Amino acid sequence: MATSNEDRAAVLDKIDEDFLTCSICQERITNPKILDCLHSFCARCLKDYAAKNPIFKANPSCPVCRMSFRLPESGVDGHKNIDIDNAAKTTKDAILSQISVAEERISQCQYSLNRAEQTGQELESCRVKAKKDIDERAKNLIHLLTEQIELHAENLKREVDERAAVKRIVIDKYKKEMEEQIDRASSTCDYSGKVLSYGNNTEVLLMEKQVCGKLNSVTKESISKLPTTGKMKLENYNMVPVIKYADIGRVVWTMSGPLLAAEMTEGDRVERGSDWIWQNQDGGAGCKGTVLSKPNKGHWVKVKWDKGGENIYRMGASGHYDLERADDRDKRLNLDQVSKTSSSWLNWIGL
Repeated sequence: MATSNEDRAAVLDKIDEDFLTCSICQERITNPKILDCLHSFCARCLKDYAAKNPIFKANPSCPVCRMSFRLPESGVDGHKNIDIDNAAKTTKDAILSQISVAEERISQCQYSLNRAEQTGQELESCRVKAKKDIDERAKNLIHLLTEQIELHAENLKREVDERAAVKRIVIDKYKKEMEEQIDRASSTCDYSGKVLSYGNNTEVLLMEKQVCGKLNSVTKESISKLPTTGKMKLENYNMVPVIKYADIGRVVWTMSGPLLAAEMTEGDRVERGSDWIWQNQDGGAGCKGTVLSKPNKGHWVKVKWDKGGENIYRMGASGHYDLERADDRDKRLNLDQVSKTSSSWLNWIGL
């Protein structure tokens, strides 16, 4: 309560100083003369001031702020005080008009704030959904790649078995030939040994030609060259699966109509949007154009199309938005770019 009384007293003192005290004599005003600038003076003080300042009579002005005012021929005594009530009414009307404009601006800002909050909620919803979609697509892609790699590995193992089986036939045939040569040589050596062991000298001499012929035939029999089979190395086989390119998706950033209109500027790239009603002025669906100027006060914007021609389109007029930001390739995040700088394992699986 004490503070309230002190504040009230301070305000009254300020009023007394500004409106009830003469700025010339610094005393409480007697017979006040209120000028157009609302400064107040004692009539006697203002007359003395006029008498001491010859210029005052030719060009009357406030002793405090130097604002000129009209002084009648009768001088200070004939000056009529300003109609404070009328002046106050005029001032109040002007202030009320400004308040109305300010309140309208507050309403517009509140609407924009609500739109921004709504857009922020939509953005969060889109972000969560996009991440969920990426996880789901990545999971499906991993499953698909795993199946393809496993199938390809089985095919490679089957190919290894088939190639090894062909080589095995060649080796088995060679082994059989060597076993037959060994049998013939062993039989000849055994026969020749018996002749030497059990035959007399005459029989040995008589059997010489036959025995030596058989031995000579065995020793001169050629030994065929062992066939080469090659080494089984994994790098000799292509481990790239059937899938040559796997696209999880692309992140395409689109802005809602009001935000896009607010940020649209000269040089922006655009294409037809969901409210488009202008047939093929743009050259057809998917064709792009360049904004030539910011949206005007009527919420129309001028666009020049790559296919030729230019025109104006709605970006907020009647609540419609004919344009969307163009989905240019340089604004995409896609696996085409990733594959060019991929690590060795990405190259291995064929991405």
